[in-house]
Amino acid sequence: MNPAWIAYENPLGPQTYSLFSVNGPASSQFSTSPIVVGVLFEVTSPGLSLLGYRWWIADAGESTTPQQFALWTTTSISSGTYQTGSLVTSGTMTLGWNYIPYTVPVPLTAGTEYKATTGTTANFPITQFQFGTAGPYVNGITNGPLFAWSDGSGAGGTNPDTFGSAQGSFSSPGDTNPSHNYPQSAFNSSNFWIDVVVG
Repeated sequence: MNPAWIAYENPLGPQTYSLFSVNGPASSQFSTSPIVVGVLFEVTSPGLSLLGYRWWIADAGESTTPQQFALWTTTSISSGTYQTGSLVTSGTMTLGWNYIPYTVPVPLTAGTEYKATTGTTANFPITQFQFGTAGPYVNGITNGPLFAWSDGSGAGGTNPDTFGSAQGSFSSPGDTNPSHNYPQSAFNSSNFWIDVVVG
């Protein structure tokens, strides 16, 4: 069984899907600079929407204050288009997985490549070598109609996107608003533990 399969249970109902069925790391990466991170995904069936995001808080080094999340479509290996109106702000968060829902779900188009993003100025969760050689997501992640690509073949991934984009990407912009910056840098096929909930 794919280790990532999970039907995420939330107040909106049982027919929802998320990428990660496991917990993130026990400790976070130290940082005091703004960083925006992202994960690439698509839905393979029509009629689905992005209901919200999940974000892993590893330890007290991470900020639990409200944090913004946003959705982009990928247009090339290094660029995307921000989905207007997709910016959402969490409430105060706690250790472990946090669910950040939309008040009005964002419709998704089957077969379109999306990137879910978030930004923070504090420590952040990271696990290296997850989407590449010998990683648990070397073949990508499939959970029903939700799919996330692996990293590129140069990093050992077997199921990369058509653009050759890095999976688990980041950028270090001047602010943490994820609608301002499309993360595109790669580091060791890392997982930054931002997740999506679709249904």
